[in-house]
Amino acid sequence: MRKNIIFIAIILLANNLFSQENTKSTNLKTDTLTFEITGTIISKNGTSVIIKANYNNKLPLKGQIGKLSKFFEEKIFGINTTGWLDIGKTKIVATKTNVFTLQILEEHSIITKNDKKVDNFKVGATIKFVWEQLK
Repeated sequence: MRKNIIFIAIILLANNLFSQENTKSTNLKTDTLTFEITGTIISKNGTSVIIKANYNNKLPLKGQIGKLSKFFEEKIFGINTTGWLDIGKTKIVATKTNVFTLQILEEHSIITKNDKKVDNFKVGATIKFVWEQLK
């Protein structure tokens, strides 16, 4: 159990470092704008994930590829830790009002707990979809 917690902590810290590097490099681009939308997973079937956005805002266009992150709260070494975990590269396949459907292209941050794979795309999870568009 303790080994699993240490392993998860190392993965989360490494993911945070890599995410910050990616953010720094994308901010240097002057011909694109970065957008994000948060929501909740309401359904998952195979590689298809349906998200309900938390608010009516600009939804990504069909075919848009972006990064999907999951909000987490974990107690690591007795300290409550929160943040966003990069869980995959996804593509928008449908949008309607404040609901959109994603196709999982790549799964990131594969974590095991008690020798079982943790489902990062569990119904009810709070997520953030980030994408870039030309100005």
